[in-house]
Amino acid sequence: MHIVLDDTAITAADQGNVLASRLIHRARAESGWFLYAPVCASVEADRGVCLSARLCS
Repeated sequence: MHIVLDDTAITAADQGNVLASRLIHRARAESGWFLYAPVCASVEADRGVCLSARLCS
């Protein structure tokens, strides 16, 4: 199984979403499960979290 996380999935995992957390755990624990988080999605998720928390300058 190959899973690609987009920015909303990365943000959900960061905020403690149970389903996103289960996917990450399963990808680590199960043979044949692969999880991908493209850099552009990671940057977008970081920007979204930063803007919502008003931490960016």
